[in-house]
Amino acid sequence: MKRAQANEVMVVDAFSLIKNHLGSKRIDKGDHLFASTHEILGVIEEERDELKGAIHKNDDYEIQCELLDLITASIWGLISLRSKTLDW
Repeated sequence: MKRAQANEVMVVDAFSLIKNHLGSKRIDKGDHLFASTHEILGVIEEERDELKGAIHKNDDYEIQCELLDLITASIWGLISLRSKTLDW
C-alpha cells in the first residue's frame, strides 16, 4: 500500500501548531528548565503514556494534543540539556 505524502503546507502548519503550543505552555508553566536528564525522561515517558491512552481511545483530537505535549516536552528537554545547567 502506498503511503500518503506530506506537502510543504502540512509541514508549515504542523510547525505553527508546535510553536503555538510551546508558547501557551510557557505562559501556563513558566520558563523553568528541567533540573536533570532523569526529569526529562520522566516527563517524556509520562507524555508517551498519555499518548498511548489517547491512541487506545482512538480520539484524534486527544492524540493531536498528546503529540503536541510530547513534542513540547522534547523541545524543552533539548533546551534544558543545551543550557548546560542540569544537575545530573
